[in-house]
Amino acid sequence: MLIFGLMLLLQTAACLDRFCSFDESGPCYTALGHKLNLMMLDASEYELKIQKRTNDTQDDPVCRVKNGEMKRSQCDLYYNRPEVTVIKGTLIINPVNRTDSGNYRLTVYNSDGSETSRDLHVIVEGSATAAATSSLTSSLTSASTQTSDYGLDRFCSFDQSDPCYTALGHKLNLLMVNASEYDLKIQKRINNPLDDPVCRVKNDKMKRSQCDLYRNRPEVTVIKGTLIINPVNRTDSGNYRLTLLNSEGSETSRDLQVIVE
Repeated sequence: MLIFGLMLLLQTAACLDRFCSFDESGPCYTALGHKLNLMMLDASEYELKIQKRTNDTQDDPVCRVKNGEMKRSQCDLYYNRPEVTVIKGTLIINPVNRTDSGNYRLTVYNSDGSETSRDLHVIVEGSATAAATSSLTSSLTSASTQTSDYGLDRFCSFDQSDPCYTALGHKLNLLMVNASEYDLKIQKRINNPLDDPVCRVKNDKMKRSQCDLYRNRPEVTVIKGTLIINPVNRTDSGNYRLTLLNSEGSETSRDLQVIVE
């Protein structure tokens, strides 16, 4: 299992995109010179603050995000680097350099004035192979400390170009978009698009009466634009299409291949 997992990660290490989330408990490993996507949440709904924790929290470098845009005039964290930006609640660094390693804190400011914080440790490795090996070691270590009925979190996005690899029995988070702004349709592409199983999401809720994709499985739900399957089973492998229907009646589609190992 260890050798198989290592081979799998070494295969996917060739992909330039690395997706991490402030919701995950383990470190985020990425490779020098690659593209790092730090998934936060819908930045159009909240004001965000990203802080690199170095010494005293009062002196640590900070970046602020409002209305989905990084306020570069209030950012000493990335020194106005053009390769750093925020798109739809994801902080993108392309390419990553060694100074991007460190402990980060994401602070979310709610409309009622309250705030919540989440931490993430980013480790920039010298090569994709080293990053893959470290990621595997971290995952295996984390797995050994968890109970059998709670799987590791895996985050994938319909914006990524490479397949989404996840493990049998683990928790899969498929990041879509802000489901309160769009009507969504998730379709598993098998044969004819007219016959393929479909799930519909409206007002951030899966309409189980209109869902033949997941057969009303209680372990499948949608929360804040993320489709969550916990735990994953083998039948969840396949090619998925996410269709966004906006208020004007137009639609766009994105595809993602999910592979359950």
